[in-house]
Amino acid sequence: MESEMIETMIQCYTKAIETGNFSMPTSCCRCCHEKADHYTLHECRKRTLRIVIQDIVEIVMTFLLRWKCPLCQCTFTDYPVFMIPHKRFALFDMCRFGQKYLESETASYRNTVKSNASDIGYIDPGTGLCEQFLSHSTLYCFMGYLSNLCPSFHENMFTISSNKYRTSARKFTLTCALYAIKDIAKKAIFPDFETLTA
Repeated sequence: MESEMIETMIQCYTKAIETGNFSMPTSCCRCCHEKADHYTLHECRKRTLRIVIQDIVEIVMTFLLRWKCPLCQCTFTDYPVFMIPHKRFALFDMCRFGQKYLESETASYRNTVKSNASDIGYIDPGTGLCEQFLSHSTLYCFMGYLSNLCPSFHENMFTISSNKYRTSARKFTLTCALYAIKDIAKKAIFPDFETLTA
């Protein structure tokens, strides 16, 4: 997914929250794993998210909704499709970098997190200069996270270049990550926001 599409998706989601034009979750409660007929809105809190636009890391503000389950009385966070728990970068950005890295024979982590051979930087609000840059270790760590999202699959479904790993365990991790990236791309449908009735 292109960076402009990710930015538009986040803007649309944020506007929907601001105008109350959203619906309650249709999935199971993340605490008791049961599906209730309705959930009660418990909290709306601000959340910053990093997205990559060309060679700049932009920090955008959006929201996370927390819901109360009538079955277990616990509250849980409903994450939008572009955001995942405990990660600062938009999911689709990291998937885009991950796919670029995994499907290229010659790509390294360091040159993957560059834009046209230039470092991807954070703009300093005071000076307008980039003094901090996207680290290759961010992508390395994200591969491990993505591999944990992977459902069961046949190990030989994808071929990972031997340049990418030194151990069979890392090969498996990267193969799982690529499978997860492909799966996320297929399911990347922007949710349909409706007026909240709960």
